[in-house]
Amino acid sequence: MLQFIVVLAWCLAVTAFAQDRAPTLESVQPRDGEHAGQLWTNGSGIEFCWCPPGTFVMGSPDSNRADFSDAKQVEVALSKGFWIGKYEVTQEQVEQLSATSGKYSFFGKQFPVHNVQLGQTEKFLKALNEAERKAGRLSDAWVYALPTEAQWEYACRAGSSTRYHFGDDANQLHRFANYADKRLLADDGAMQFADAQFDDGVGKTLAAVGSYSPNAWGLHDMHGNVAEWCIDRYQPQLPGGVDPRGDDKKSDSAVVRGGSWCSTAAYCESAFRNPQGAGGNAKGRDFVGYRVVLRKK
Repeated sequence: MLQFIVVLAWCLAVTAFAQDRAPTLESVQPRDGEHAGQLWTNGSGIEFCWCPPGTFVMGSPDSNRADFSDAKQVEVALSKGFWIGKYEVTQEQVEQLSATSGKYSFFGKQFPVHNVQLGQTEKFLKALNEAERKAGRLSDAWVYALPTEAQWEYACRAGSSTRYHFGDDANQLHRFANYADKRLLADDGAMQFADAQFDDGVGKTLAAVGSYSPNAWGLHDMHGNVAEWCIDRYQPQLPGGVDPRGDDKKSDSAVVRGGSWCSTAAYCESAFRNPQGAGGNAKGRDFVGYRVVLRKK
C-alpha cells in the first residue's frame, strides 16, 4: 500500500510539472505565459512565443569593432513579459487583414513582408488590433506593436550571451539563417562580400518563414531572411536601465535588427544595429520587414 501511495504521489508530481511546463498556452484571450518559449496562437492565426520578464546584458563585448561602435554593452531589465511573433510577418498574414503596402521584390505567401517603411507597419498593426478587439479576443490591457530594441535583442538572445543565439561560431550560421552565402554569390557576382564557403540553401531571394532552426525560445529567422523594424528611434549608443526605449523624435532614423538575405555574418549578430530612414519620404528596403509583439500597455 505504501509503495502504491509513493508511486501515485510521483505520478501526480510529474503531471503537475508537465502542466506547469505546458508547451502551448490554451487561452482565447492573451495572458502572461508560464515559461520562456511557451507557444500561443491568437485568433488571427499568428503564433507567438513568450518572453518572461528578466535582465540581460544588451550589446556587444566587441564594441571596438567599427560596425559595433554604437553597441557598447549596457545592463537592461525588462519589468514585463511579452509575446513575440514566432515568425516574421508574412505576406499572407498582411493580405488576410487587407493591410498590403507596396510591391514585393520577392513574392510568396509564406515569405516575409518587405519593402515596407516604418510608418507602413502601422497599417497592419492597426488592422490586427481592431480585428482582435472586435472579435472579443483582445482586452484593453494588451496591444499589438513593434518590439522595442531591447525587447528584440532579449528575444533574439533567448538567454544567450554569445554573438549569435547558438554560440560564437559564424560557420554554423547557415543552419539558422538566410544570409549572404555562396549561393547568393552564384546568383549575383556583384555580392563579393558574401560568404563563399557555406550554403544556406537559398540564393538571391527570401526563404519561407521557419525554414531554419529556431533559437532556444522557439523563434525563427532572428539572424537572417529580413532585418526587422523596431519601434525605437536610432541613438548613437544603446539606452540601458529598466524598460529602455529610444524616444528621440529628432532622429530621422529608426532601428532595424537582425540580419537579412544580403547581410554578412557579422551583420547577423544579435547585437548588430542598423539605422534606417524613418521619415515619410524614406524608401522601403527589400531586406527589411518586421515582427510583431503583444505587450501589456
